[in-house]
This record gives sequence, C-alpha cells and structure tokens, in this order.
Amino acid sequence: MKHLVALLLVSVFMVGCSSGSGSESEASEPEITEPEEAINEPLVPSTTEPLISSIFPNSLFSGASVKISGTGLSDAQLSINGALVEVSSQNTHELYFTAPQWPAGDYNVEIETPLGSDTQTISYGSLLVAEDIGLGFENACALTTAGEVACWGRNNFGQLGDGTTIDSQVAVLVPGLTDVIAVDASGYHSCAVKSDGTVECWGRNGQAQLGDGSTEDALTPQPVSNLSNVESISLGASHSCALKTDSTVACWGRNIEGQIGDGSNDDALTPQTVSGLTDAVAISIGDYHSCAIKSDASVVCWGSNSSGALGNNSEVDSAVPVSVSGLTDVIEVASGYFFNCALEADGLVSCWGENHEGNLGNGGFTKSLIPEQVAGLSGVKSISAGSQHSCALTQEDAVFCWGSNYYGQQDNGVSSSNPTPIAVASFTDIGAIESAGNYSCILNKSGLVSCRGANSYGQLGGTDPRDAYISQPVNHTNVADVTASSIGRRHSCAVNSDGIVSCWGANTVGQLGNSTTSNSTTPVDVTGLTNVTAIASNWDHNCAVNADGTAACWGYNLSGQLGNDDTLYGGESTPVDVEGLTNAVDIYTGYNHSCALKSDATVACWGSNSFGQLGNGSIERSLTPTQVTGLTDVVALSLGNYTTCALKDDGTLVCWGRNNLGQIGDGTTTDALEPVDVLTEVIDISLGAEHSCAVKTDGTVSCWGHNDYGQLGDGSETDSLLPIALNSLSDISAISLGNDHSCALAEDGAVSCWGLNSSGQLGDGSLENSNAPLGIQGLKDIVAISSGVSNSCALYDDGALTCWGENIYSQVGTISSLKYVASP
Repeated sequence: MKHLVALLLVSVFMVGCSSGSGSESEASEPEITEPEEAINEPLVPSTTEPLISSIFPNSLFSGASVKISGTGLSDAQLSINGALVEVSSQNTHELYFTAPQWPAGDYNVEIETPLGSDTQTISYGSLLVAEDIGLGFENACALTTAGEVACWGRNNFGQLGDGTTIDSQVAVLVPGLTDVIAVDASGYHSCAVKSDGTVECWGRNGQAQLGDGSTEDALTPQPVSNLSNVESISLGASHSCALKTDSTVACWGRNIEGQIGDGSNDDALTPQTVSGLTDAVAISIGDYHSCAIKSDASVVCWGSNSSGALGNNSEVDSAVPVSVSGLTDVIEVASGYFFNCALEADGLVSCWGENHEGNLGNGGFTKSLIPEQVAGLSGVKSISAGSQHSCALTQEDAVFCWGSNYYGQQDNGVSSSNPTPIAVASFTDIGAIESAGNYSCILNKSGLVSCRGANSYGQLGGTDPRDAYISQPVNHTNVADVTASSIGRRHSCAVNSDGIVSCWGANTVGQLGNSTTSNSTTPVDVTGLTNVTAIASNWDHNCAVNADGTAACWGYNLSGQLGNDDTLYGGESTPVDVEGLTNAVDIYTGYNHSCALKSDATVACWGSNSFGQLGNGSIERSLTPTQVTGLTDVVALSLGNYTTCALKDDGTLVCWGRNNLGQIGDGTTTDALEPVDVLTEVIDISLGAEHSCAVKTDGTVSCWGHNDYGQLGDGSETDSLLPIALNSLSDISAISLGNDHSCALAEDGAVSCWGLNSSGQLGDGSLENSNAPLGIQGLKDIVAISSGVSNSCALYDDGALTCWGENIYSQVGTISSLKYVASP
C-alpha cells in the first residue's frame, strides 16, 4: 500500500436520499434534506471536456437531491431525456440538482459544454408506502397498503421470503402472502399475521422459530402450526411470540434461557402457551427474553436474565413470567438485545438490563437490574429499541435516541455511544419509529419508510450499492489545503499546509489520534501534531514525520509498530514519539510493522518481525527502529502485510520478509530476513497484503505474489513467484495497491483498477471482481492515486480529491445519512 502525497482539497458531502424502481405511488414525496452547498467557482468556461464519474444516488425518485461527480462541470448544462434541468450549484468536479417530478423509468442524464458532452443512464423509482414496519438485525419488512408484505436486506436464510437467498437492498414482495394485518422481522426470520388470525413465518428455522413443527429453513411463508386468533406478533433472535385475542400469549422456538415461558427449557417446535399469563395486552421480545404488558398496566418478563433484562432485581433466568419491579401505568415496552425500555402514561421512559453502550439512557454504562428513568426525557408517545440503542418519539414529533451510535444510527456526525438522549433532527413528519440491530427507521405520516445506521446488507433500503460500498468515484468536500493523505483499514488521514493532521472513520483503537476511541464521520485533529511533512496509514495505526526529522505514531500497538519501546493491546489514542529516530524524511506502514526512510538514504524498521519483514537478519520483533541490513541509496519504500520492498536510486528493487505466496518475487517461497534483488529499471513500487506490483521505466507494469482475486491483473487467478508483465497496460506512471486490489495511473491521467471488488474498490460501478485492469469511467487529469485496504482515492491536477470503495465508517466520505425505501 502507498500513501498519497500532494496538494489535496478534501470535503465530506451528504446527499439526502436514495430510492429504487418499482410501481408508482400517490403518496407525497418526503421532505428532502438539502446537501451542503458546494464551493462554487466562477462559471468560467471549462478547459476540459465534461465527464461523469458518478451520480449519487444512482437510482432516483422525484424530489431527491442529486450530486454528479466528474470533471469539466463548471459551466455544464444539464438535461434529462432532452429536457433542461435547473442546476442548484456547480464547480469543476461537482454539479448538484433536484430530481424533477417524473414517473418511474429509465432516463438519460446528459451534461454538455462547448467542449463536448457525456451521458449516463439512471433509473427513477417510486417509494414504498407502508402501514407498518418490522425490523430485523440486518433485514426489514413492511406491511403495504394493499395488505401485502415487502422485505429487504440480508437474505442468507430466506428471511426476505421471496424464494431465494439473495440479499436485496431494494424491497421485494413476499409472494403469495395477502390479507396481512401485522408483520415483524428478527435476526434471520420473519412472520406475518393475517386477517383471519393465523400466522405465517419464513427464514431460518434451526431452533424451530418458524413454528411449523420442523427445523427446516423456509424460503417462503409457512403456516405456524396450531395457532389462531392472533392479533400481533413479536420476534426474538431464535424464538417467536404471538398475542392472541383472548389475552394469552403463545411462544415457540429456542427455549434454553426459558424465553418460551412454559416453565421448561426445551425448544418448542410449535406454539406453547406462556404459563400463567391470561391478561396480556401487548408483547415485546428481545433476543433471548420476552416481555408483556398486562391489563393492569404492569409488566412481566421471562427468559434470559444474565444482564438483568427481566427487571426483577435478579440475574437468574426464569422460564415463567416474573414481575418487573416498580413499573405501573405502562403503555409500551421496547426490547433490545439484553435490555428493555418502558413508556408510562405520564410520558416518562424507564429502562433496565445491559448497559454497555449507554442503552439505558441514565447517563452511565452500568447495567441495572431494575428500571431506571431515562435522563432528561419527557412528553414521549412511543419508543423503540435496537441491539444496543433506543429511540423515543415525543408528542411534538421530535426524535431522541441514546446508546450505541457506532453505525450512525443517531445521525449526529460522531459515531460514539451516548448514555443520555440526543435529538435526531433529520427525522421529520414522523408517524412511527422502529429500531433493530444497529439502525432505525421511521414510517412517516405519508406512509414512506426512511432509515439510518448500519447498512452492510442493504437493510436501510436504499438502491445505491450501499453507502458502505461506494463503487464509483465520488468527489469530496470540507478538509481544505491538504498536502498529504493516507488510507488505513477503516479510517483516513490528511495533512494540511500548516502541518496539522486530521483523521476520520473508525477509532476503536485510537487510530484517529484525538485522545478518544469514538468513531467520527468527519475529520478530527490529531492531538499535539504540528509541522508534519509526511503521513502513512495501514490497518489500524498511523505514523507521521515532523519537519525536524522526528516521527510519531498512534493507534494499534500490540506488535510494537508505534516504535515507542512499548506494546499496548488497546492502542495509543494520541501520538507517541518513535524512539531514537531523528533524521526521517518519509514514513511507511504495514499491517503491524513500520519503516522510515532516513536522510542518508538508509532504512530503519520496527514492530512485528515474525517473517523477517524488518530486514535486520532476525525474526525477533523490535519495539524501536532497527537498521535494515546493508541497504543504502533508497528513494522509496512500500510495506505489505508481512513483506517490505525498497526502491533504490538506480532503479533496483529489493524485497524481504514473508514469501509464502511469492510476494517477494524472487522465484521462491522462502522468507527473506534481509533484502534480495527482484527487478531493475523500476520507477514505482506498491505492495498489497500478499501481492506486489512495480512500474518500470518503459511504463509497463509487472506484478507477482498472491492472485486469488485476480489482483495480479494477468487475466488469471493463479499465484506467481516471479514478476508477470501486464500486456494490457502501457504508459503507466504510478501504482498503488490495496489489500487485494490494484490501481494504476497512466501518464495521460487515466486510472485503471483490478482484483477484488467486494466493496466497490475497483471504481467501475459494480461489485464484481476483475482479473484484468478496468478503466474507471469519468476519471481524467489525475496526478496521484492512493489505495487503502478496501478503497482508493485519486487526486485531480487542480487539487480535488475523489474516492471509492468501502465506506462503513465514512472513511471514503459520507454520501447520505437518510435512506428512503423504494417500492418493489
């Protein structure tokens, strides 16, 4: 991997919504949150022909806020199917507009200037109109106005009910299911109540949670055996419960913790009546426990109690209902993973149980065996709970959430836990709110569904290739005047012209360097660093060179990769000095080792050395810099997972370290404890996790090592112990490798990528792997490229930055926070 050093102009942009194709709806379109205004340049004529690199969202609905990324856009005229569309703002690389009020279908978007034009096809869709929604951990279902059920998200056990196991980020109808009055979803199964009082379920059934008398998974709805007169349903991780019209409750499925409530711990293949419960008016099911509100407005719970989820001042499981302490006048209960919240008639909320992420909302992180009032919250009319977060809707239709926020489910720009409620301003026009897993959705007053939070399997219902996976280059906004940039596993860092470092993305081991371990979707300054001239990131640690030749590192340090003569499992959340290093001019990071290029053209490395990657003739790790044996005249380095390569001033390439898959390139699979010669006439080098590529003086590219995803680019998936020339590439000036993908920059400013594409890291608009280089549409005038573990960035010649690939922690850039679910 290689870090990018140049003058960058970075920004983080938010688009309002995305949607997909389907039947039209008469529902009013949702209010659209306008994107942050682009930095407008004077509308002077472009000096380059217009090109579109991406349109986000790439499947539209009327009224959506849309961003076109590309080049030559500053004076571009926009039309859709030949009709002119008003542009709200534009500059060289960004153009914004609001999607016109048009029906569903495919449309041609064209940008045109006196220098040329470019066209892309987009799809218009209609939005899902629902009466009820039920959320699972990574899947969701909605009850439509026609009494049908549409589901979206993860489908590995058939929990979408469409007869397949194919995930869908677009809602799909559950075939053959009609006359439905209620629906719910859970981790891997879903259920629906029909108007005749029967229940049908589908998905995973390994612990009989479908209630059909078997343990066979079902890809389509199956009737629950011996169950009638049902009015509502609620699902746990592996069990299900139904409230009947006679106020009794029946449960089935997993029962190890007693969550069925029949007095036993035996799994139930068919519904069993909950013991002693004859006056239930509502039910709420957690992952491994169950709760019910009784007609006297008290609450009982049963099942797992290891974290106090039963609320009876005990941690002993119960196979029969027990009373929750101190609750009266309860009108709603919401159950999470190992906790619950209750809403009382006076509008106050109390929670109890597990509290690791502040999910009880009482200002602390300590579990509670009895209900405790949520701090500062009143006037509430409904509540919901996810795995470790909760949300409340007030009488004024305001939303407040608390608990886990690592996936942005609270939408406050900082992915950290909140032990007290915070306002969620972007939810408006709210009819109901539901939470599950690590996300939340609202059903607005028009029946439209919109979601935020984790989206790893499309559970937010958007139609783009998930904000988590951005498969086309998207321009950034917001961190200006940057001189160097680098990408880690799930975080990114940049240095500005004042030598200040800022980082954003995941921060679980302090890799953002701001004295916390809270994730951040926006850049935060690294504590105490000034006058930085170079930066490098890999996986979960970073290192920087100061103008005086010293260096500092921060983040994960289990192997001593920070170079401060120490190890720390949890990492360092602020920079620590690299001991004894005083003449560094550049710095590089691998998986768990680091190296510095010194002013005398020698190299020092530190950290893990189990495969000889430090190049000092041993396999003993070093917590401080150690000199690479016999290496001089070095001009550049690149570090892979456990391999290191150095480029010398005469064009010679030498490598050392792990070689089990041929990543050294010397024709063997023998690890090298000291540098060995590999190639000559090299001008650039980059290493991935277990493969390597070099650019030669004639502009050709050679690659070697592991090739399981086609990352060598030779048209095969066969490893190579020696460099292989890529005949399809010529006139290449630079190379940059991610974990299992590769990107090359041509002399004319074009970019090609190949290899693994599961996160969109090839930038071609798909998630399909490629064993040969693919040109990235709409990219030209690029002067530098940089690849992280599963993403890449390219720098335009005017200093604008565009990136693509994995974006789970917004390490590429926040594209949108709010998703609207499209009609199937």
